[in-house]
Parts: sequence; structure tokens; C-alpha cells
Amino acid sequence: MPTYLNEQPNPVVWGGVVWGPGESRALSYFVPDEMLGLTVASQDPTPSPLVLFSDEITLGASEEETIEVPYSHSQRFELTVFAISGAASLSLDDGGQSLTIDAKAFYRGRLEWRSCRRIVLSSAEGAVIRVSIEAVS
Repeated sequence: MPTYLNEQPNPVVWGGVVWGPGESRALSYFVPDEMLGLTVASQDPTPSPLVLFSDEITLGASEEETIEVPYSHSQRFELTVFAISGAASLSLDDGGQSLTIDAKAFYRGRLEWRSCRRIVLSSAEGAVIRVSIEAVS
């Protein structure tokens, strides 16, 4: 994914990564640059071949979408889900409670493929949700 630059006078923090004023960072995963006020300084590094799924999901009002988690030989993956706009519910195929995804709450976690083979997104009023699934060892 791209190299992100903080052109703001204050630090920016997201997902445990800190950009000081004027600082740039090259990351191997997507960052919501516009939402954070970061500038894409470069399209390098290119995405890792370990990216199993990466897309923006548009949900209309009262819509639901199921995403099948692609199989990886490692059988483990990191799931990152955040809202670009609106709010949605995220349900994992692990039997747990659904999680709210909105401007204030995102999800990032490492999961086992055997216990979570799909995720379900739903929205009462409509949303645009970014989903990234990366294989991990």
C-alpha cells in the first residue's frame, strides 16, 4: 500500500502507528488517509501478495453482505474493518456478538480460518466499509 505523509502540525495516530508532523511512513496495509488527514506521498510499497481480500463495500439502507474469507495455507489471517462513511455492524463467523463499525470504532484482529470462514456486514442506514484480509504466519 502507499506511503502516507502527515502534513498537519499535530501528530496523527491510527492502528498503533504514529506520524509526527512532516513524517511519512510506508506501510504494507491500507490506511484511511482522507479520514485521518494524511497525504498519499507515494504508491509504494505495492501490496503484499499476502493480501487475500481488500475492497470497499457499499451497503444501502437495511442491506447485508457476506464476505467469504479466502483460504490461506497459514490458516490465520488479520482482519481490518473500518467505516469510510456511515455505520455498520460486523458479525464474525465465530458465534460472538456483532460489533459496531463507525467513525469512532474499527476492528482489527487476528483470527483462525477454521473458526471464522466468513464475515457479515449490515447497515440500518447505509455505509461504505473498508475490509482488508491479510494472511499471517
